[in-house]
Amino acid sequence: MIEKINISVLYVEDEGMIRNSISEMLRRRVETHYVGKDGLEGLELYKEHRPDLVITDIKMPNMNGIEMIREIKNEDSEANVVITSAHSEANFFMNAIELGVSNFLLKPIEKRELFKIIKKFAEVKYLKRQLEKQEQEKKIAQETLRANEEKFRTITTSANDAIIMVNKNGEITYWNPAAERMFEFSSEEIMGEKFAEKIVPEKMKHKMEKGLRFFSKQLQEQPEADTIEMIGQKRSGVLFPAELSVSTVELDGETDVVAVIRDRTEQKMMEQKLRKSEAKYRKVINLTTQGFGITKPGKGFVEVNNALCQMLGYDKEDILGKNPFDFVTPDVEGEIKKQIHLADKENHHRSFDIKFLTRKNEEKYINISSSDLLDDEGNVIGEFSFYNDITKQKKAEERIKRLYQSLMQELDVASSAQSFLLPKWLMLEKNLIVSSNYTPSSKVGGDLFDFVKIDDTRYVAYVGDVSGHGVQAALLMTAVKSTVNMIVESEQGELKPHYIMNRLNKILTDKLLFKNYMTMILGIIDTEKEEIHYFNAGHPPLIQYNINTKKAKLAVEKGSIPIGWDTKIEYKEEEEDILPLKEHLITFFYTDGIFECENKKNVQLGLKGFVDFLEKNIEYDNFAIIPHKIKKELIDHHYDITSDDFTLLAFKKTSPEKEKSAKKLFLIGSALVNTGKIGVQCERMVKEYFKDEDYAAKVEWVVNEAINNIIIHALADKPDTIILLQIEVNEKVKLTIWDKGIEWHLPEMRENQLVEEAKELAEDGRGIPIIYSLASQIKRTRYDEINETIIVVEPDSE
Repeated sequence: MIEKINISVLYVEDEGMIRNSISEMLRRRVETHYVGKDGLEGLELYKEHRPDLVITDIKMPNMNGIEMIREIKNEDSEANVVITSAHSEANFFMNAIELGVSNFLLKPIEKRELFKIIKKFAEVKYLKRQLEKQEQEKKIAQETLRANEEKFRTITTSANDAIIMVNKNGEITYWNPAAERMFEFSSEEIMGEKFAEKIVPEKMKHKMEKGLRFFSKQLQEQPEADTIEMIGQKRSGVLFPAELSVSTVELDGETDVVAVIRDRTEQKMMEQKLRKSEAKYRKVINLTTQGFGITKPGKGFVEVNNALCQMLGYDKEDILGKNPFDFVTPDVEGEIKKQIHLADKENHHRSFDIKFLTRKNEEKYINISSSDLLDDEGNVIGEFSFYNDITKQKKAEERIKRLYQSLMQELDVASSAQSFLLPKWLMLEKNLIVSSNYTPSSKVGGDLFDFVKIDDTRYVAYVGDVSGHGVQAALLMTAVKSTVNMIVESEQGELKPHYIMNRLNKILTDKLLFKNYMTMILGIIDTEKEEIHYFNAGHPPLIQYNINTKKAKLAVEKGSIPIGWDTKIEYKEEEEDILPLKEHLITFFYTDGIFECENKKNVQLGLKGFVDFLEKNIEYDNFAIIPHKIKKELIDHHYDITSDDFTLLAFKKTSPEKEKSAKKLFLIGSALVNTGKIGVQCERMVKEYFKDEDYAAKVEWVVNEAINNIIIHALADKPDTIILLQIEVNEKVKLTIWDKGIEWHLPEMRENQLVEEAKELAEDGRGIPIIYSLASQIKRTRYDEINETIIVVEPDSE
């Protein structure tokens, strides 16, 4: 899945086909987009949503692009606007520049240029937001500094703790309001008095004075606050527990002691309450149904509750002093030891599942959630854990796992069934040859394609892409295939692509698609008229590759919206298009899984990139396996084609083979009974060309043995597949065999192994030695799912 660009885009275009096409591109690539059909609608959308970028046509009804831009700039002078226009509209450009238009795109819009501009504005938007964020942070920092200064000025008057400053003579130089309340002396009364004289009980005065002198000297060397317990005395003579924090401050070159005193009367009361609550806590822990235990290093369990005892079936006395791994099954003892000593350095917490063994030798799955107990310095001094019996949950998970495995087996069956619904990888007709490659991204996929024969000169070919993946998309694919076949069978006369599309849209939208939709390109191929009459419903355009010039070309993007978007739409005949059908032209139907693949640098191939890829990487030698060679080349160039379904259908016109030809093709079913007739025809062909019966018999023998071995070894589990044999007769005979079987390699033969030796072998083991002894060259190569076997048989030298 391609990551969307973080930007909102308003796209305004009055041409419906262009608007729908660009809108679909934007939907896939940007976070948010809005679409308007003219200037008035675009202006309203801008006012409502305030998008980051406006992309607009110039010539539009109701309100043209320049007028709309002017109104938008009146609303927001900083608005970013990109104009799409043809070269002929240059007279509008000066007005656009005066209005501050950010950029221009010439029609037809290149996808790469469009998203290059969009990414630029997204980067500007990001940088702008970063600058705004930095400015805001700076402003906050300044405000915080001013606030801190104000707090510093008021902290001593608003503090709840008594803050007292004492000079080197032990005299009080500062006394805040909290100190007045705590000790019942006003600031005027206490200033200049000895610190220990007024606020410390008589028997502790000498000790406090001595302590202050000690702290004053010590803090000069290491100015860090220290805290001690003390007893304070109010003016009324009431004593109270207090906490004294001492530090130093430099004032006018002198070191004064700052004492912060906190009344701990309430805290002491809370500690007493805490001790009482601990007793209640123990009672609650013992009442809970969740197991609980505390362990300490070298001591094992020091505390357990009743629930843990019941869970394990032991008395409390039997558990205390032991470690958790004393109660686990032998097969997991090492794992629990590892988990117990494996702590997260940040939160010292861990959770894991372990099998325990009860007193009755019953296995129980227990989830342990543990946290470390730490001392004041952060050292681990123990561990407290909660124990939950998850035996029922684990057994349920095991049942779910078995159900999942069963489901995956059923998906394998569904995948096999889906493969039967798709056409054979190769079709060989009188004037036409068709080759295809389909690989779903998961077990089953949502791509569909077919090649349906209408009569001897006409065929229906289509490729579609149902939104989504998996079983739902695959089921929809099956329904679409059946519906297309039904329409073709019932309307074999003057079939028109737009008519089939309209029937499909109505049937599927009403009954099947619901929230899904489907892009599709469908063509009627006429070998007599030598043309492809097709209709495109939101699908990637056709590509034609010229064998002579080695150039590939995208068809004009003509057509309409995808099936399922609008039940009321009528696809029109004028939206159809025509391409030539010639022997030197290969036509490609495909889905977006091909051109949306990415390389290791996360760069997408793209439509133009796919066209360039065909021109640079496909050496045309034989049409039969060209879709499989394309896929192999993409993989070899490190493109990831696994994230979406891969569908590529290719076809070209052929001439009927002459009675006496130096090159012939044979399409063979994978049954041994078919091979004999093919061998005879190859023998006759060689005999007519070379006038050599022995040579012809040798070729027939090789043909029969080669095809039989491929069927037995490569196609043993694929009885429904087909084999294509090509025989070329020139100075020697070259046999090329293509099969969609397993990756099977010919075994190596020892030198000088003759036909006579092969005859002595058992019936099912002599084929390979015969081929090696009769052929001068044998080569077997794999292109994706297709095996190519080349065998050269030379005539005997005189």
